[in-house]
Amino acid sequence: MSSQRQITANRANAKRSSGPKSSRGKASSSQNALKHGALSQQIVIAGESIKDYENLHEKLLEDLKPEGELERLLVDKITIYAWRLRRIIYIESAMFSDRLKYEHDSFASEKMFEGFTLQKLSAMNRYETAISRQFYRAAKQLQELQQNRLKDIHQRTDFSLYREIGFV
Repeated sequence: MSSQRQITANRANAKRSSGPKSSRGKASSSQNALKHGALSQQIVIAGESIKDYENLHEKLLEDLKPEGELERLLVDKITIYAWRLRRIIYIESAMFSDRLKYEHDSFASEKMFEGFTLQKLSAMNRYETAISRQFYRAAKQLQELQQNRLKDIHQRTDFSLYREIGFV
């Protein structure tokens, strides 16, 4: 148990230590707990290119041709999920390549293999499965919205044709 003197000293030290002051320091310290980034709330993490993410987003916008805010939001989600899937695949590849790189090195210590465990690989697999489900769910929602929109357009077009011909 801590003595009253230690508690008082800790409180005094805590008052002097207020964390980083600069925005760069705050951004850096916000990543202190980041291990692999597979579950990061940030879309683009350190070591990744925001430009690559934006290029992916632009290509998906071109390919999926969203109309309206809801369709655009779904394309945004699809982009995020695709980006995270790429990250997971990269992490898995890095885990394997690190293991293979040191496996035949007689000087490599067991410490070098700590990053590669069956538990971590299993966790990556679970993350990949969950993100894949989210990706396909968003893609299906977008597809359904677009099909309904096109069906509505066709119905309105067909109805106006009947009116022009004089059947309605």
